[in-house]
Amino acid sequence: MKFHTVLLTAALLGTCAAQGPPSIVWSPTTTRPEVVDTKANITINPDASGDHFGDLAEDTMASQIADRGHILNWAPLWLPHGAGRPNLPAATLSVDGSVLAVIETVGAAAGPRQSRIVCIHPGTGKVLRIIELKERSIERIHILNGRNEALLYQAGQKVFEQPNRLIKVSLETGSVTGEFPPFKGELRDLSLSHDGRQAAAIEKGSPNIQIYDLTSPGQPPVTFDSETQEGLTAFSPDGKLLLLATAKQLQFFDLANPGTRKRNPLNLPAGPKPDLFTAAPDQANEMLLGTLGGPLYLIRGERSFPLDDNFEGFASFADDMIMLVTMAKSTVRLLDRNTLREVARFQAKADRPITRGNLEQVFYQNGFLLVIDSQGNIYTRKPIKQRWGKNLLIEAYK
Repeated sequence: MKFHTVLLTAALLGTCAAQGPPSIVWSPTTTRPEVVDTKANITINPDASGDHFGDLAEDTMASQIADRGHILNWAPLWLPHGAGRPNLPAATLSVDGSVLAVIETVGAAAGPRQSRIVCIHPGTGKVLRIIELKERSIERIHILNGRNEALLYQAGQKVFEQPNRLIKVSLETGSVTGEFPPFKGELRDLSLSHDGRQAAAIEKGSPNIQIYDLTSPGQPPVTFDSETQEGLTAFSPDGKLLLLATAKQLQFFDLANPGTRKRNPLNLPAGPKPDLFTAAPDQANEMLLGTLGGPLYLIRGERSFPLDDNFEGFASFADDMIMLVTMAKSTVRLLDRNTLREVARFQAKADRPITRGNLEQVFYQNGFLLVIDSQGNIYTRKPIKQRWGKNLLIEAYK
């Protein structure tokens, strides 16, 4: 088990180091069962030096949200009842690459559950802030571009009278800054505009696309019928179009007049419905479209370029490259975005320190990879001369 300061050792040995926060226990009632969170994987100590976060650049999100005055230690908590892995349902990286926000969910396997947001600095592995979300079970998180806020998808829990809905949380204060109108069903697809001001949501079994103004949580979404119950959405880089990719077509909806098609649909390569669809944040008319166990394409204008004929993971745009990740084999490939030639290939979990988990999420930012694996390990891979060096930031609490 790896933590980031020697203060944890002192706490475990019962020395004069400050104790961790008390367990959170809500007493059972006829309608509210007991929820226990021991916080065994968290310690909080005062920052006697006052300089624990002194190495953070002032103009970064990390510096703005850091919980100054405290030294926080955290390791992903493994699920009880022999589940065999930590419960980290979602994670996201800020646009400036200075904050990795990870969701950790605790509670009984059958519920009730609650989540917390753990904000980490990818360069140092220091825990910047831990935000407890009482009686809320979170399944998705997105940091909003240009603001120290996160958009979360909360799964409903009847016992707490919590519906399926989107909420906003301040990463500086930890407070809930907005609750959006509840969904009638479960969320199937969610995409955000690149400026963080709009979101498109589709519920399971529904053809309706809901467009949310993320600056006005109390305002109901604008809804229109897409005429299909399949497909994935993405916003154009300028935020003026919403793209909908189905098994056969790419459709273009005008956000100034929601539901109005801006141009004729683009026919896509024949195949099953997509599992991955993402639009380049910096280049119009460039998209990645793929089906698990099937083909992965780069869509550029009206042309399609095959990147993989047996897509088994996830893919994303990475500056002037395209990153392809095979989850089971833990392989990362980097392709030149212009020529589509492979410029690097390696096993992300290889090398010391040894990690055995399969890849769950991989982020590319500022020339390095940030990896979260199925064992709860969080580490970076950075190019050093002719190889990609490995640095383990956080190891799961077991």
